[in-house]
Amino acid sequence: MSAISIANAKAYVYQLLLSTVLLQITLVTIAQLLLVLPMPMAKATNGLRVPTFIQEPPPRLLFSNDTGTQVSCTAHGNPPPVVSWVLSDGTMATQVPGLR
Repeated sequence: MSAISIANAKAYVYQLLLSTVLLQITLVTIAQLLLVLPMPMAKATNGLRVPTFIQEPPPRLLFSNDTGTQVSCTAHGNPPPVVSWVLSDGTMATQVPGLR
């Protein structure tokens, strides 16, 4: 995880690197989670709340292709933040083929 300061906000970038060997060819998939949290400048009004993490992804996760894994990240705020994984080409990540 790395934190990047942006004007009046802090962005957290999590990078997920998955590699698998199929027929002696190594396939590598990189997914990133970018979560931008506005820095509180004043008390929120009208029930608005700055997004905060409920569950952060681990900084490093090792697993076997036989067992697979699930990487979770949740945050709360008002309005509710949307958390999604994005591949290095900018497309939304879903499941990685060959992994369970």
